[in-house]
Amino acid sequence: MELDKEELGRRIARQRKKLKMKQSQLAEAVGVNSNHISSIEHGKVAPSLECFVKICDTLKITPDYLLEGAMHSNNVPRNIMEHLRLCTGLEIGLVVC
Repeated sequence: MELDKEELGRRIARQRKKLKMKQSQLAEAVGVNSNHISSIEHGKVAPSLECFVKICDTLKITPDYLLEGAMHSNNVPRNIMEHLRLCTGLEIGLVVC
């Protein structure tokens, strides 16, 4: 499966707007600058795994929704963010591959 950065960005922007949050507010919560959030939302770049998890937390949305448009995939635990936090750097590297 190839990451559709444009669709990912649209979903992030849609949820951010639904929460009445500005790009600058999301950027501050995630720990990046507003230009980076803009680039993600416009599909120019993909967020790092760490940034992706922070975006999910901040926007109160599941990773599977942002990646595939489904709120809860049968193959993805609902608490995936908690599981990712327990991973070592090496394990996170394996997830990214």
